[in-house]
Amino acid sequence: MKEQTIQILNVTKDELIQIVKEGVKLELNRQKAIGQTTFNNSHEKYLSRSETAKLLHVTEVTLNNWEKKNILVPSRMGRRVLYKEAEVLERLDHAA
Repeated sequence: MKEQTIQILNVTKDELIQIVKEGVKLELNRQKAIGQTTFNNSHEKYLSRSETAKLLHVTEVTLNNWEKKNILVPSRMGRRVLYKEAEVLERLDHAA
């Protein structure tokens, strides 16, 4: 990225604050738009372990076994173990 040198002359403190606020606001809006596009493109619903077990009519121990056998692999977000709803429904279709 090319660096620019900017000289600020005869700008009051309040004017400088306003300029910075406007610049930050523009960048936040740009980042928000980028984030929403990414989120909309990859938006998937996730189910908890208990929701997944109930939906598939299995125990949480079975979910653990399936994870070890790569039958149904969850995603982890922090300490939470979550399953993609689409994958769970696909598994349900294969079982039927």
